[in-house]
Amino acid sequence: MHTRTLAFAPRRSTLLVALLGLSGCGGAATTTLPAQTSSLEPTEHSAPFLWRVESPDGRVSHLMGTIHGAVTLSEALPAPHDALLTTATSVHVESLPDDPQEIAAFGQRLMAPSARPLVAVLGLETMHGLVARFPSFPRERLDALEPWAAFFVLLSLRVMEVLQQHAQQTGADAAAAENPGMDMAIIQQSRARQLPPHPLERLTELADIFEGVDQAVYREMLVEFATTDDAEDGSAEQMAQMVDAYRAGDLDAIAQLVDALNTGEATAAFFRPLITQRNHLWMTRLPAIFNTGGAFVAVGAAHMPGPEGLVAQLRAAGFAVTRL
Repeated sequence: MHTRTLAFAPRRSTLLVALLGLSGCGGAATTTLPAQTSSLEPTEHSAPFLWRVESPDGRVSHLMGTIHGAVTLSEALPAPHDALLTTATSVHVESLPDDPQEIAAFGQRLMAPSARPLVAVLGLETMHGLVARFPSFPRERLDALEPWAAFFVLLSLRVMEVLQQHAQQTGADAAAAENPGMDMAIIQQSRARQLPPHPLERLTELADIFEGVDQAVYREMLVEFATTDDAEDGSAEQMAQMVDAYRAGDLDAIAQLVDALNTGEATAAFFRPLITQRNHLWMTRLPAIFNTGGAFVAVGAAHMPGPEGLVAQLRAAGFAVTRL
């Protein structure tokens, strides 16, 4: 399969926007857009990111890498592969972003008032820059957040903006998209079968992970957000490349993005909780799921590649993992 070299912009926030679209975070950044026709050549993989996982005693399950917006489930899991979801005996997703208790618990953590106003942490000039760039989020609410929460909220807003820009650039009518995003479609299909989907992480566990990162990392990223305008951002172009790479099933391109963020002290400090730490958390649960067999597991495609990706970790744990 032809591998695409992605032209990564130098700004870390640009890379993080693309990565969040491929990594999830509880659906906080999910938006729904209609599928687009890719200009890239077709791939040998009729389902872009799908693996067969066989336990040591021969029990078979399936693992799917998703993208959180811009691609529909029917495009990512076409027939006959869609039967793997509709006949699975258990369905597992990153988290349950539509669960009222989960949402309330995460929201309470995310919006918990900080002991110190954000403007005192970042400075007035940076605060003005953030307010100017994200006018839809009230300044008084932003000022009350901890740096990690402010960054998470603004990064999620930026992902939604970029996916909307991508839709406009490709001629899609985002307002006409009424179908659920890929991850939510999987959850809804499972529930329609009276098969409750199981989360691999609680949203409070996600909050624990991100709150544990050095707050200096978030301050640095917020400063970058405040001092970057949309003209020099490049996030829309980066996201467009990632959407095309996803549709083409180009795992190497996804790995390029992961590698780019895993270099440098600051980006690696955020990359590890976003991808690697969550992978290790999920690996405390996935072996039992795959040893039981009959499972369909769907998580962001960025969790698949690399030595600490799920594919490598599952193989190291004794599972036979085969790309379909």
